[in-house]
Amino acid sequence: MAEAGGDGLSLAKEVYTEAFAHRDELCEPYAAVIDIHYDRLPSPAEVQGWTAQQYTSRCATTDPTPDSIPTCASCCT
Repeated sequence: MAEAGGDGLSLAKEVYTEAFAHRDELCEPYAAVIDIHYDRLPSPAEVQGWTAQQYTSRCATTDPTPDSIPTCASCCT
């Protein structure tokens, strides 16, 4: 969706902004299985300035094998 640019990118940025505002409550149920470094997450203001390519490159998986779970390469371990 974000890769297409235009309205898709705008919607992806909107979803990110809303999720960022609620990150603690969204991650709480998964705390035992995820390790997110909140200090590494880009601010919504930063994300708003990204192009479609910048947005999608930041959301790449850390392990591109078919069985991997997608994670943000810069903020998750």
